[in-house]
Amino acid sequence: MKTVQEIARDAAGEGAEALLDRQFRAPGIQALPELLQPFVFDHYLLAGRHAIIALQRVLNQKGETCPRSGIICPATLRAARRVTDQLGDLLLYACAYDRRDTAYHFAYIAKERRCFVAGPNGTKGARITEAEAFLPPEKHLSLAEHQERLSLWV
Repeated sequence: MKTVQEIARDAAGEGAEALLDRQFRAPGIQALPELLQPFVFDHYLLAGRHAIIALQRVLNQKGETCPRSGIICPATLRAARRVTDQLGDLLLYACAYDRRDTAYHFAYIAKERRCFVAGPNGTKGARITEAEAFLPPEKHLSLAEHQERLSLWV
């Protein structure tokens, strides 16, 4: 799994520090538990505040009560700390599953998004591989499982 600094360097090269200021520190991602920071930052670069809403959704699914506002507020920080303490890596996996499932959902309902989910010849697209980068290999969908999901589009 990549670190926050590696993600920033890959995304912005020499502008990595400016990217960290605007897209990591400004929204408050650095205040989240360290385990969640690379995942939320990577997702935030693609989805903006929707990455925070997705985190809040997962935290609420785990029994917490935090607003789905897209803002990292004190309630979100408390919930993230509690659930991270309780579940550890399993929270990260839940967030990655949610990100992957959301990508499939949006591709199902919006044809123009399918290119991000399915590559040529039914391979996994960028949104799927990006989500699975935060899962251990045994939690990745096989190509057959991926193609089964794609078959729902017809």
